[in-house]
Amino acid sequence: YLPHRPANASVVYCPICPDPATNMVGDWANTPLHLRDGNCKLSQFHKNSGIDDKSLFRGNSYFPPVRPYKEFLASAKKSPYVVKCGHIKVINRQLKQATQTAVPKKKVGLVSTACSHVFILAGTDMYGAENQANVDASFSHAYTLYGFGDDIETGNRHLVRHKHTYDAQCDLAPNQPWVEFNQVGGYTRQMNDANREDTIIAHINDWNHKKLIN
Repeated sequence: YLPHRPANASVVYCPICPDPATNMVGDWANTPLHLRDGNCKLSQFHKNSGIDDKSLFRGNSYFPPVRPYKEFLASAKKSPYVVKCGHIKVINRQLKQATQTAVPKKKVGLVSTACSHVFILAGTDMYGAENQANVDASFSHAYTLYGFGDDIETGNRHLVRHKHTYDAQCDLAPNQPWVEFNQVGGYTRQMNDANREDTIIAHINDWNHKKLIN
């Protein structure tokens, strides 16, 4: 019985991460370490989707509900920042995929939030170059699935470890699952919205379940 988690959540939870009322009692000292990373192979071309073509999970799994997510992206302030690092081309390449290629993509990838044990907790679609709004939404949905809404806080913000980098030497590497998911991307980019989302959810559940039992 886990009353702090959403009743309709359809995800495989990490059993190791510190989680009040699950594997910890009393006050807990540290905020769980969550990592974020984008994958540009899980993209999608423009496909016909009917109004009744919706995910079976209805926002109760790793992807947030579509309408609130799009409303959040529309309300987010656009950053004037332009990537200037010569060795980091990924963000500019994402933007070109969405706007300037012969066959523009509807979605250029996925931003996932994972725990330090590399259980995927949430994911959000990138409709253009990866930006902070995508990352924030993924992070927020992960915490919502763990029972933390905007009205709940731990008071341990100063203990959260932050590190933003694309360097391969980074000691925080949430991109381990991408080796597997890159193989899925070749199929899901040709699917419509609902089929793509449900297929990715199925593979995330498979990834998390294999880590759970092994």
